[in-house]
Amino acid sequence: MVHGHLDVVPALKDQWSVDPFSGELKDGLIWGRGAVDMKDMDAMILAVMRDFARTGRKPKRDIIFAFFADEEAGGNHGARYAVEHRRELFDGATEAISEVGGFSATIGGQRTYLLQTAEKGLSWLRLVAHGRAGTARKSTPTTRSPAWPGQSRGSANTPGRLS
Repeated sequence: MVHGHLDVVPALKDQWSVDPFSGELKDGLIWGRGAVDMKDMDAMILAVMRDFARTGRKPKRDIIFAFFADEEAGGNHGARYAVEHRRELFDGATEAISEVGGFSATIGGQRTYLLQTAEKGLSWLRLVAHGRAGTARKSTPTTRSPAWPGQSRGSANTPGRLS
């Protein structure tokens, strides 16, 4: 099963430099609420589906494609509803692939959003983010090499900065 969600978290237009629901192309980037969470993966899933339809290519086993409408609101009317009331839609599914994100923890009374920067050996990257919640920011890497890990001339403490 490959699945995604189609909803996004709320956004206040006056806190954005562009309309958060426009999907505006600016400076070579797509700007908008959900551009990363998770419309990018939804688009990739749809591209695979379209490729299968156009080429007639068939995978070696069934793939269930699913899109849910309310992941950001708890999933009660989307994924939870489907599992509780339409379980047969998932018959035969042994694995599920989707996004990782959205996990938070309360640390010292503050909600903290966890971010992995060392997954699969990417310990050469450190991310530092600045800004108000809800603002659109352009990602600007500050490592000193365009090379992939192992070829980087930057140190393990070279920050990436959202500015």
